[in-house]
Amino acid sequence: TKKQITGKIIGAYETVFGIGWALGPTIGGPITEAFGDETPYFVFCIIGIGVTLLAISYRKKLEPQRIQS
Repeated sequence: TKKQITGKIIGAYETVFGIGWALGPTIGGPITEAFGDETPYFVFCIIGIGVTLLAISYRKKLEPQRIQS
């Protein structure tokens, strides 16, 4: 049903948000120390572009199938 799908989407969003909140500083800190202040922005931008492309490629697979009657 629509409510179940909405719940799954919100759950996935919150999960990814939480993982990013935890891993961002954990990964960004050492990158900043090693390569400078701007580098984490470039690294996370590349990661964001990659995740966006993955989401676009899997979009059709995740859409609910319509039941024809």
